[in-house]
Amino acid sequence: MTSKAHAEKGKVVARDVARGSGGPRPHPALGLHNAIGNRGINRLMGARTRRDPDYRRGYLGIATCSEQGVVNTYVPGEHCAGDCVQQHENVHVADMSLCCARYSSCLNSAPDVGGRQQCRESWLDYMNHLEDYTECNAYQTEFDCLTSLLIRECTLPGASGAVSPDCCKKLDQEHANVTTMITRHCPKAVPWPCPFP
Repeated sequence: MTSKAHAEKGKVVARDVARGSGGPRPHPALGLHNAIGNRGINRLMGARTRRDPDYRRGYLGIATCSEQGVVNTYVPGEHCAGDCVQQHENVHVADMSLCCARYSSCLNSAPDVGGRQQCRESWLDYMNHLEDYTECNAYQTEFDCLTSLLIRECTLPGASGAVSPDCCKKLDQEHANVTTMITRHCPKAVPWPCPFP
């Protein structure tokens, strides 16, 4: 089913419930979809193609806006050293927080289910437009973190030895993957205005 068909189905369910028909209730997973969108769901479900640079490394962290207006991060897989993935996710928090709070205000002030659905649709559209911008910012931060870590722990004479040669090799591979992601997102990066006042 296409994302448009899902959206239409969600509208029908929301309309039925709003009328008090006792009709079908939305599945709890729709709340997650509303929070992170199709791309986020695909990432959680591991839906990647071999052409996707993230396919090789998997998704190491996620930042999502809750309907309470808070951007939450989840980092199930940090690199073998450092906190570069958490730093990446923290950039998303900074990029999304103001509009996320406004999104919550929109939901709380909407007069009915249809109004809340419009808020959700506006949020998803905003995130689709903001993705390249926030990913560019986040991958640049992760790049800087990995570069510093590689120089400090893997290449300088007298490095601390806290990072194993195997880990240094993995960090170098991650550095290359992050570089690929920068070239993918940054040329299309445009700051997008928040649709909520």
